[in-house]
Amino acid sequence: MDQSNVISHMISDFPPSFITDGNDATFTDQAVDLEKRMTELDITHVFNYYDRSAAKLGHGYESSLSNEYAFKNFDKMLDFIKQRINH
Repeated sequence: MDQSNVISHMISDFPPSFITDGNDATFTDQAVDLEKRMTELDITHVFNYYDRSAAKLGHGYESSLSNEYAFKNFDKMLDFIKQRINH
């Protein structure tokens, strides 16, 4: 399990990353830890997370574009990709 832990093996030349997670029965703690480590290493990233007060979003919420927050997330992800292509 230690060998597969991305956070403990992450180095500063890790690729730019877009991180998102739901907020109900998901992996929020791990996403927060990942975002924190990327910040410490100055890795280009975006962490898109919606507070539970906005909406209850389960694991995989972003796969249904009929969901308002999934649609917003998709737009943010595309913006992130476009910025990387033009960078």
